[in-house]
Amino acid sequence: MRRTEVVQAPETHVETKEATFALLWSVGVQADEAEELLRAAKSPAISSDQASAVCEVLADVVGIPVVKIRDMLTAVPELLATDAAIVASRYETLLAGWPDERQLQKAVCRNPCMLTTSYTSDLNRCMATLVGMGFTPAQTAAAVLRAPSLAQYRRYELATVLQRCGIELKGAAPEVFDLLSKVPECMTPEGNAPLKQMLEVFKEGGVGSAATLETLAKCPKILSTNLEDVQRNIKSLQRWGLSGDELAAVLVGCPAVLRLR
Repeated sequence: MRRTEVVQAPETHVETKEATFALLWSVGVQADEAEELLRAAKSPAISSDQASAVCEVLADVVGIPVVKIRDMLTAVPELLATDAAIVASRYETLLAGWPDERQLQKAVCRNPCMLTTSYTSDLNRCMATLVGMGFTPAQTAAAVLRAPSLAQYRRYELATVLQRCGIELKGAAPEVFDLLSKVPECMTPEGNAPLKQMLEVFKEGGVGSAATLETLAKCPKILSTNLEDVQRNIKSLQRWGLSGDELAAVLVGCPAVLRLR
C-alpha cells in the first residue's frame, strides 16, 4: 500500500505577509485596509523590507508626514510595489523642474500618482492634450503645476466635464483658457462642482456667459466664496439699478465686490 506523505507548506510567505501588515499598521493602515492595499498593488507577496523602504523614502526623501503616508498608499497602491530607489529618483526628477520644494511636497501628498513610473509619460500626454485643446504652452505649464492630477485624464474626459458646465473650448474666448489655467482642477470630475455651481449663480443673476468667465478669470477666488454671499451681492447691485451690460461691466471691472460679506 502506497503511503501518502503530507508536505508542510513553507511559512515564509505567511511570515512575510504578517511582517508587512505590521509595518503598514505602524503608518496607520488597518488590517482590512492592508489586505485590500496589497491586492490593489497586484503584489500580495510584498516584503516588509520593501514596504519599509518605500515608507522611509516617502518620509525622509519626499518629506511626507507619517500620518499622511497611509492616505498616499491607499490612494495609489502601486507605490507599495514600486522599488524605493525608483520612487526616490522620481521625486528628485520632479524636484529638478519644480519652482518650490514645499509646493512639490504638497502636490505629491495630494497626488501620489506623481511618484509612479507612468507619471512622466502621462504628464507628457496631458500637456500635449491641453495644447491641442487650445491652451498656450505657458497656460499648460501653469495648469499641470497647479493640478498634477490632470495627467491621469484623457482629452474626452476633460472635454466632457467642461461640456457639463456649458463650456466648449473650440473657438472659446481667451478668458476661458485664462480661467481654467488658474483653476485647472475645475476640469476634473472631482473638482468641477464649484465652477458648475458658480456659473449657475451668475446665470440666475442675469450675467452673460462671457462676462461671467471674464469675471472669474480676473478673480478665481470667487469660486471658493460662499454661493449665498455671491447671490446676495449680485442682488444688492441689482437693487441699485444695475442689470445687463451695466452689471456685467461692474463685475468685470471690480470682481472682488462679489466676495464682500
